[in-house]
Amino acid sequence: ARDDDNNNNNNNNEVSTTNRNDSGALNESSGTESAARLQTLCKALLLHAQYLYHEHRTIKETNDNRQNHALDTAKPKGLARVKKEEKLQSPQILQSCVGLGCKYIFERKVRSVLKRISNWLQKEKNCQSEMKCQWLPLGMFDTHSQFVVLFRDLCLDVGIDGDTLCVTQVGSSGEYRSVCLSSEIEFEMFLRLEFDRRIANTLN
Repeated sequence: ARDDDNNNNNNNNEVSTTNRNDSGALNESSGTESAARLQTLCKALLLHAQYLYHEHRTIKETNDNRQNHALDTAKPKGLARVKKEEKLQSPQILQSCVGLGCKYIFERKVRSVLKRISNWLQKEKNCQSEMKCQWLPLGMFDTHSQFVVLFRDLCLDVGIDGDTLCVTQVGSSGEYRSVCLSSEIEFEMFLRLEFDRRIANTLN
């Protein structure tokens, strides 16, 4: 009986150890982002929120001082002076941080798509280094990203704003058309179709 109890205790210890190990493995990543990247993103968003708050307070104090100085130096007209206050817009800290976080994650997915498309062109379509991509150098806390994709006679102007991606296609005759996509999968399918069309036109 004692041997059975000891075996049961050992099995329970093994199960609890396994559960702890599994939870630790799950905590290493969340969705498509690792724990380290998510921690870096949280720190960046916190810094961004602090910057927005400080900027808003600085502008408010400057406006208040300007208004108080104007009231002190102005001459009274009639029976009373009317104090006109300039309404300061809300800094929208939460909306800005959400937009920045969405853009950060979405941009990483888009960059992965561009790498897959480049490998696909080289290995399956025998198009060596024909796709060119140039990113517009923007600030770290900019909620918008912009880049251009070139492939033969195809020119795509792509913008990322939060979790939305808009593609503007410019033709050789100056015409253009625009489409908005909501995921990196749609963007990858769009690129494959457009590139296949250009390759087919070349063969014909």
